[in-house]
Amino acid sequence: MAVLELEVLFELKRIANDSTEIVADLHRQFGLTVASTPFMAVVEASRTFAWTREPFDRLIVANAIADGAHLLTADATILANFKEAVW
Repeated sequence: MAVLELEVLFELKRIANDSTEIVADLHRQFGLTVASTPFMAVVEASRTFAWTREPFDRLIVANAIADGAHLLTADATILANFKEAVW
């Protein structure tokens, strides 16, 4: 979901680089990888909280929950509500 959200932001001209470039750069710099969690596990995790109705954010956070992972984000709402979010 994060990759798709980055691509949408690029298409809307809100960011300068497409998702492929961003993901490759984050992998090079920090070793970050895209999760391969089954989508239904993510959907199930998304049902465990209701502090956002934004579908991208909800699925991105749920993916981190399903993976037991930290989430790198600058989103103030996510940072305020998801204890595993960092920036």
